[in-house]
Amino acid sequence: MNLDRLRIAAKRCHYNTGGYMTFAQLGMAFWHDLAAPVIAGILASLIVSWLNKRK
Repeated sequence: MNLDRLRIAAKRCHYNTGGYMTFAQLGMAFWHDLAAPVIAGILASLIVSWLNKRK
């Protein structure tokens, strides 16, 4: 096991860099944690209401 390779792999992972998040990382965290589930819920409710109105 080569320790230098493990350090390089850890530096490439954005969770292990330490310090502040970049704007892109903050945007991706916002998208995955908040925006995408909200949009999916809205779309699902619109589809369900549309299906109920068709009856």
